[in-house]
Amino acid sequence: MKYRTDFVTNSSSSSFTVQIGVQLNNGETIKFENSSDDGQSEGPFTSVYVNLSPRKMGNVRSIDELVEMIVKGVISEEYSEIVGDVVETSVFSENSPSEEAKQFIARIRNIPSMEEIQTINIAGTEFLSNEIDHLDITYDRQDHLYQGKRYGHEIDEYPNGGCGGQFRIPDEDECEIEDVYDINGKTICECCYKAVDPKDAVFARDTDSERLHYFCGWDCYKKALHWGWFDEEDIEFEGASGEEHFD
Repeated sequence: MKYRTDFVTNSSSSSFTVQIGVQLNNGETIKFENSSDDGQSEGPFTSVYVNLSPRKMGNVRSIDELVEMIVKGVISEEYSEIVGDVVETSVFSENSPSEEAKQFIARIRNIPSMEEIQTINIAGTEFLSNEIDHLDITYDRQDHLYQGKRYGHEIDEYPNGGCGGQFRIPDEDECEIEDVYDINGKTICECCYKAVDPKDAVFARDTDSERLHYFCGWDCYKKALHWGWFDEEDIEFEGASGEEHFD
């Protein structure tokens, strides 16, 4: 999956990337990926919204049901000059402008049965200004394991503004999700947006909200404290400067 590791200070900077992967028992993986950038994407979609559960996808009875779930769960919102408003359509509709989407759904249809599928994975990365939410969820049909990793935190919906899309899992509370300390090998500072080696970063968890904060160093941590992002008495350090996790 492609991750964004360069940041700008423009507060309206926003983007969303989603990847869906279906791994078969023979080792083959059928993949779909889309990146959008708040109406400025050069791709076929400017805003994509994903509302899917990998576990529910893996537990349907037939490939036809799986296809139907994917089609209904990945929606594009595009402005139509004809209608004069935003129109919702499935990314995987028959009239999809994306050849990759058409090829992906065609390959899924060609799977002989659900028994041929080993794992289903969905990963979404959402950026909005200095906020990051990378969520990677996998369901293993063989072992019935439902696990995931999260970097950042869930981003609240913003009125009068999008971020190129969102990834929501209806049964997220039933998935075992752990916090991770890097994305594509880098820790992104939520204060200055700098990408640094995890060994050089400072990780501070707000025990009141349970949110993990990511900083490139102590200077940015102190700035966030000064700006009132959290109360110092509610902070526990997790691998400050990386010594606990990366030595």
